[in-house]
Amino acid sequence: MFLLVFGWGYQTRKDWGPTQPIECSHCSKVTWYCLVRLRSWFTLYRVPLFPYRTEYWLECQEGEHGIKLQGSE
Repeated sequence: MFLLVFGWGYQTRKDWGPTQPIECSHCSKVTWYCLVRLRSWFTLYRVPLFPYRTEYWLECQEGEHGIKLQGSE
C-alpha cells in the first residue's frame, strides 16, 4: 500500500527591515514600517515544493498591524 501525504498552508516569512516612516492607523504613532514577504507553499511529505501564493505587506513595528500591498496575490 502506498500512502501519499501532501498539504498546503505552510508559510515562510522574509523581512527586509524598515522601509518608510508612516503614521499607524491603529496605534496613531509615527513608526518605521517593515517590508515583509509571506509565501504559502504546497508540500509533499512535509517538504515545501513550490509556492502557490506570495503576499507583500508593510507592517507596523509598534502595533504589529499591516498594509497589504496591491498586486501581491
